[in-house]
Amino acid sequence: MKKSKWALASLMLGIFWFIQLFAIEKGLLAIIFGILGLTEISQERDIKGKGLAIAGIILGIAFIIIKIFIKGGFFLLNLY
Repeated sequence: MKKSKWALASLMLGIFWFIQLFAIEKGLLAIIFGILGLTEISQERDIKGKGLAIAGIILGIAFIIIKIFIKGGFFLLNLY
């Protein structure tokens, strides 16, 4: 059984945000690639990687939420 390349790319981008190799677009790409991976997996039965795609989507969403809180926090600190 082969794994979905979209699912693997989603997981890798989701992990990369921890080491800050790219900017916020990697979170968005992790979500998009995860959705593409889930779509590919649902259409072809011989492709695996559903867990990878879901993990990438979750990490991408977590990254965006954390970025919003960090940016929002710095914005609020600059108001005082």
